[in-house]
Amino acid sequence: MRLAWLVVLAGCYHADTPAGSPCASDADCPGGQTCAAQHCSLAGGAIVDAEPIDDAPVSSDATPMDAAPSLPLIAYKTTTTATVSSNAAATTLTIERPSCAGGMMVASIAMGAPGATTLPMYAAPPGWTLVRRSDHSTTSSLAVYTHAALGNDTPMFTWIFDQAIEGTGWISCYLNVDRIQPVDVETGGALETTGPVYTAPTLTTTKPNEMIVGIIIAHTSQNAVTTWTTNLTKRVDLNNGAARSGMEGTRPIANPGDTGLITTTASEAQDYAIGELLVLRQAP
Repeated sequence: MRLAWLVVLAGCYHADTPAGSPCASDADCPGGQTCAAQHCSLAGGAIVDAEPIDDAPVSSDATPMDAAPSLPLIAYKTTTTATVSSNAAATTLTIERPSCAGGMMVASIAMGAPGATTLPMYAAPPGWTLVRRSDHSTTSSLAVYTHAALGNDTPMFTWIFDQAIEGTGWISCYLNVDRIQPVDVETGGALETTGPVYTAPTLTTTKPNEMIVGIIIAHTSQNAVTTWTTNLTKRVDLNNGAARSGMEGTRPIANPGDTGLITTTASEAQDYAIGELLVLRQAP
């Protein structure tokens, strides 16, 4: 209820006095009225009635509170890659830093040697966190890492190995990822089949607006370079010009639940593959 105020201007009359009450002097006029032309009246405007009016219309300029703004969705930005060929095995793999201000970097390092009798040791650059390393025998490994991009990151990242090996590696940048806990759920391991079709296991996510990242690497004895297709959105399709290749793909998942069917297909039969499936968490 809003108080409505009645303003009486000169020539109007007090509520306690009949309109135009006759008078001979000001003394005959109550409420501060004056006698003019033998009738009581107010000399000027005055507030004479402050009674609330229940049925007065209520107006308001208040606006409904805006809904909380939605958080930005996880987005793939870019990838940088590097390879080491089989005829130039090396003890290091250096990958250029991708453009990733404020984002989360995911590195996939897929290295090995056909005749190796022991698995190589990997030393990651400072600040990188290992998500999972999966091995096939002693001849191949896939290690996946995360790193929240910093303003003082070096322009190049170098992985160091304890033996000369060959393979591929890449770093992908994802925006709007939780910088403290970037991974919701993940799994990985060796796939001991020739393919060429590989199916990822199903994971159950726990948060809304996440991003599935599927990674696969493989080795083939065929005399042809392997390329990949997938039912994900393909972000990386890389080979070292010979036996080793790899792929990365993504799919957004809006609601918590199963990651669904994820398949990748190699253009050539493989000796084996190693896969990693992880789900990135949205930044709070």
